[in-house]
Amino acid sequence: MDARELIAIKPASTIDAFRPGDTVIVNVKIREGERERLQAFQGAVIIGSYTKESNPAPGVTFTVRRVSYGIGVERIFPVCSPMIESVKVTRKGNVRRARLVYLRGLTGKAARIKEQRYAPSLPVAEGATAGASVQAVAEVPVAAVIEPVAVVETPTQPAAGQKPA
Repeated sequence: MDARELIAIKPASTIDAFRPGDTVIVNVKIREGERERLQAFQGAVIIGSYTKESNPAPGVTFTVRRVSYGIGVERIFPVCSPMIESVKVTRKGNVRRARLVYLRGLTGKAARIKEQRYAPSLPVAEGATAGASVQAVAEVPVAAVIEPVAVVETPTQPAAGQKPA
Protein backbone atom coordinates (compact mmCIF):
# COMPACT_ATOMS: atom_id res chain seq x y z
CA MET A 1 0.00 0.00 0.00
CA ASP A 2 1.32 3.43 -0.93
CA ALA A 3 1.28 6.55 1.28
CA ARG A 4 -0.44 8.47 -1.52
CA GLU A 5 -3.41 6.11 -1.31
CA LEU A 6 -3.71 6.44 2.47
CA ILE A 7 -3.48 10.24 2.62
CA ALA A 8 -5.38 12.18 -0.02
CA ILE A 9 -3.64 15.53 0.51
CA LYS A 10 -2.91 17.78 -2.43
CA PRO A 11 -0.72 20.89 -2.47
CA ALA A 12 -2.39 24.29 -2.65
CA SER A 13 -3.10 25.61 -6.15
CA THR A 14 -1.29 28.85 -5.26
CA ILE A 15 2.14 27.19 -5.19
CA ASP A 16 4.36 28.13 -8.14
CA ALA A 17 6.79 25.62 -9.62
CA PHE A 18 10.26 26.09 -8.14
CA ARG A 19 13.73 24.52 -8.16
CA PRO A 20 16.85 24.78 -6.00
CA GLY A 21 18.41 28.21 -6.40
CA ASP A 22 15.10 30.03 -6.89
CA THR A 23 14.22 32.87 -4.53
CA VAL A 24 10.71 32.34 -3.17
CA ILE A 25 8.26 34.01 -0.80
CA VAL A 26 6.43 31.46 1.33
CA ASN A 27 3.27 32.74 3.03
CA VAL A 28 2.68 30.62 6.14
CA LYS A 29 -0.38 30.65 8.37
CA ILE A 30 0.57 31.42 11.96
CA ARG A 31 -1.90 30.69 14.75
CA GLU A 32 -1.63 32.83 17.90
CA GLY A 33 -4.30 31.78 20.35
CA GLU A 34 -7.65 32.37 18.63
CA ARG A 35 -6.23 34.52 15.83
CA GLU A 36 -4.65 33.38 12.60
CA ARG A 37 -2.39 35.53 10.42
CA LEU A 38 -0.03 35.17 7.45
CA GLN A 39 3.72 35.47 7.82
CA ALA A 40 6.00 35.78 4.76
CA PHE A 41 9.37 34.02 4.67
CA GLN A 42 11.58 34.99 1.74
CA GLY A 43 14.77 33.16 0.83
CA ALA A 44 16.57 30.82 -1.54
CA VAL A 45 15.43 27.23 -2.00
CA ILE A 46 18.42 25.06 -1.10
CA ILE A 47 16.77 21.63 -1.01
CA GLY A 48 13.67 20.36 -2.81
CA SER A 49 11.58 21.29 -5.82
CA TYR A 50 7.98 21.30 -6.99
CA THR A 51 6.30 21.09 -10.39
CA LYS A 52 2.60 21.44 -11.05
CA GLU A 53 2.60 18.44 -13.43
CA SER A 54 3.49 15.85 -10.81
CA ASN A 55 1.57 15.23 -7.61
CA PRO A 56 4.14 15.05 -4.78
CA ALA A 57 4.06 12.46 -2.02
CA PRO A 58 2.56 13.65 1.29
CA GLY A 59 5.93 13.78 3.08
CA VAL A 60 7.88 15.82 0.48
CA THR A 61 9.54 18.93 1.92
CA PHE A 62 11.62 21.85 0.69
CA THR A 63 14.11 24.01 2.60
CA VAL A 64 14.32 27.80 2.28
CA ARG A 65 17.36 29.72 3.57
CA ARG A 66 17.84 33.40 4.21
CA VAL A 67 20.31 35.53 6.14
CA SER A 68 18.66 37.70 8.77
CA TYR A 69 20.83 40.20 10.67
CA GLY A 70 23.96 38.26 9.78
CA ILE A 71 22.61 34.88 10.94
CA GLY A 72 21.51 32.18 8.51
CA VAL A 73 17.93 31.04 9.06
CA GLU A 74 16.52 27.91 7.41
CA ARG A 75 12.97 26.67 7.48
CA ILE A 76 11.73 23.32 6.25
CA PHE A 77 8.23 23.37 4.73
CA PRO A 78 6.10 20.36 3.72
CA VAL A 79 4.79 20.88 0.19
CA CYS A 80 1.34 19.46 1.00
CA SER A 81 0.92 21.32 4.30
CA PRO A 82 -2.40 23.14 4.84
CA MET A 83 -0.42 25.80 6.74
CA ILE A 84 1.21 27.04 3.50
CA GLU A 85 -0.99 29.70 1.94
CA SER A 86 1.14 30.33 -1.17
CA VAL A 87 4.63 30.08 -2.64
CA LYS A 88 5.64 32.77 -5.14
CA VAL A 89 8.87 32.63 -7.15
CA THR A 90 10.47 36.09 -7.29
CA ARG A 91 13.73 35.16 -9.00
CA LYS A 92 14.92 32.12 -10.95
CA GLY A 93 18.38 30.92 -9.99
CA ASN A 94 20.98 29.40 -12.30
CA VAL A 95 22.63 26.53 -10.38
CA ARG A 96 24.08 23.17 -11.34
CA ARG A 97 23.30 21.21 -8.19
CA ALA A 98 20.18 19.73 -6.67
CA ARG A 99 21.20 20.44 -3.06
CA LEU A 100 22.76 23.80 -2.25
CA VAL A 101 23.89 22.98 1.28
CA TYR A 102 27.33 24.44 0.49
CA LEU A 103 25.72 27.90 0.86
CA ARG A 104 25.69 27.37 4.62
CA GLY A 105 29.44 27.97 4.80
CA LEU A 106 29.52 30.99 2.48
CA THR A 107 28.89 34.65 3.28
CA GLY A 108 28.68 37.90 1.33
CA LYS A 109 29.23 37.88 -2.43
CA ALA A 110 30.33 34.24 -2.40
CA ALA A 111 26.83 33.20 -1.28
CA ARG A 112 25.08 34.87 -4.20
CA ILE A 113 23.22 32.80 -6.80
CA LYS A 114 23.31 33.89 -10.45
CA GLU A 115 19.95 34.80 -11.93
CA GLN A 116 18.73 32.75 -14.87
CA ARG A 117 18.49 34.95 -17.98
CA TYR A 118 16.50 34.24 -21.10
CA ALA A 119 17.26 35.53 -24.60
CA PRO A 120 14.59 37.95 -25.85
CA SER A 121 12.49 36.57 -28.68
CA LEU A 122 11.77 38.40 -31.94
CA PRO A 123 8.30 39.96 -32.26
CA VAL A 124 5.85 37.92 -34.32
CA ALA A 125 3.72 39.73 -36.92
CA GLU A 126 -0.05 39.21 -36.83
CA GLY A 127 -1.20 36.06 -38.59
CA ALA A 128 2.37 34.73 -38.90
CA THR A 129 4.26 32.01 -37.14
CA ALA A 130 7.53 32.53 -35.33
CA GLY A 131 9.50 31.02 -38.24
CA ALA A 132 7.89 33.45 -40.72
CA SER A 133 8.89 36.37 -38.50
CA VAL A 134 12.52 35.27 -38.60
CA GLN A 135 12.36 34.94 -42.39
CA ALA A 136 10.88 38.44 -42.72
CA VAL A 137 13.72 39.89 -40.66
CA ALA A 138 16.29 37.98 -42.71
CA GLU A 139 14.92 39.34 -46.03
CA VAL A 140 15.60 42.99 -45.13
CA PRO A 141 18.66 44.16 -47.11
CA VAL A 142 21.63 45.13 -45.01
CA ALA A 143 22.08 48.44 -46.87
CA ALA A 144 18.60 49.53 -45.77
CA VAL A 145 19.42 48.89 -42.14
CA ILE A 146 22.96 50.32 -41.96
CA GLU A 147 23.52 53.83 -43.29
CA PRO A 148 27.02 54.82 -44.45
CA VAL A 149 28.90 57.14 -42.11
CA ALA A 150 31.42 59.71 -43.33
CA VAL A 151 34.96 58.90 -42.23
CA VAL A 152 37.01 61.87 -41.10
CA GLU A 153 40.74 61.44 -40.54
CA THR A 154 42.19 63.31 -37.60
CA PRO A 155 45.90 63.79 -37.04
CA THR A 156 47.20 61.64 -34.22
CA GLN A 157 48.93 63.29 -31.33
CA PRO A 158 52.10 61.70 -29.99
CA ALA A 159 51.82 60.18 -26.56
CA ALA A 160 53.24 62.11 -23.62
CA GLY A 161 57.04 61.89 -23.55
CA GLN A 162 57.41 60.74 -27.18
CA LYS A 163 58.89 62.65 -30.11
CA PRO A 164 56.62 63.41 -33.07
CA ALA A 165 57.41 61.28 -36.12
